[in-house]
Amino acid sequence: MLAEVEISGLRKTFFNLKRRLAGFGEKEASGALMLAQRLKGLIAELDSTIAREKSLYNAALITRMKLAKKGYKLSKGVLSFEREVADEFEKGKLSENMGRRLILVIRHIKGSDLKEAKKEFVYLEEYIELNRQYGITREALEEKERALKREEHRVVNVLQEMADLENQSVDQEKVRRHEELSKDIALLEKAREAYICSLLLQPVAKLLNKLDAHPLKDRIPLMPQKDELSALENYFSRYPQVGGSSIEELCSLFDLSEKRLSHTAPDVAGFKKIVGERRRFFESIRSLRQSGFLAIDIDDEAMLDHFASGVDGTQDTISRIRALKANRRADLEEYERSARIEAKKAELAQYTKEGLEDELQLIRRLITFLGSEPVEEERKEGGFFKMLGSLPDKLFGR
Repeated sequence: MLAEVEISGLRKTFFNLKRRLAGFGEKEASGALMLAQRLKGLIAELDSTIAREKSLYNAALITRMKLAKKGYKLSKGVLSFEREVADEFEKGKLSENMGRRLILVIRHIKGSDLKEAKKEFVYLEEYIELNRQYGITREALEEKERALKREEHRVVNVLQEMADLENQSVDQEKVRRHEELSKDIALLEKAREAYICSLLLQPVAKLLNKLDAHPLKDRIPLMPQKDELSALENYFSRYPQVGGSSIEELCSLFDLSEKRLSHTAPDVAGFKKIVGERRRFFESIRSLRQSGFLAIDIDDEAMLDHFASGVDGTQDTISRIRALKANRRADLEEYERSARIEAKKAELAQYTKEGLEDELQLIRRLITFLGSEPVEEERKEGGFFKMLGSLPDKLFGR
């Protein structure tokens, strides 16, 4: 009930202020407030000038001249203000009561009776203060109304989303096909990983032969030319301790000093010329898993053929991929749509249609209540809120 009580209190304050302001006889958009505020500033300036004159004893001529000039300016301001009040009254923008009170204050000022002017101004001071409070309260009520309308918009949207979900249907066959294709692609990724690992575990001399005979060797990064391969094969056969090392072990030799390198490769100069100059190639082979070699692309028939014929255990996976890939775009779209629908259902699971409809009805009643004039029935025990019930405090940021 806290939100309702707060609104009721603000609304009561608002209409009390409105009634009190109506007692001044002014229309809400009249020029009375602006004139009263200007008169307040004029009195403050006069008060300040008089106080300064009293504080100056035997002041220099220039100071007295400045004060006299300011006094003359204020005097002209008072006369101008008096004419403006009269004009506003003639135009019907001021009530007789307010015009009379403004003129009365001006006449006391012109008669050099600032004390009496201040007494008369108390009435106008109250008018200014009531307008200030009225503006603050009206803004507070308007903010409450904006909060309610935001919440109304949110609830209406959620109800619409729930209605839309009820009308959504999903082609489960397309979803199944996409999930099956995704699983098969993942199996092929694992097969690629295992295949490349098995290659890299072989002695570098044997690995080089396999790469040279590979049907997709043109996709191997930095693959040496025929004469370069022959020189490498010849070096590895002459020094089997180098050719028998793994690719990882071979790459570790590149940064050794000549003395340490000679323990594995007695012909250091030959190693540097034949093997060392192909360092980038061997290092790229060491990183073959991270390269584009045999990267899984289900539109790449040459890659699929290689797996189907050259990698054991992938034949059934390749067959399924080829059967499923024809409709993969439509299947993917339906899968993603299904995922969005399920995510939205999970998001809206916290709500019920009946609960939201009740909440919407309460919000709309409260919005109507905010914009209505007070009636006698509201003063009875229980009043409007007994009928309205309670809205969640979250509407008002609690």
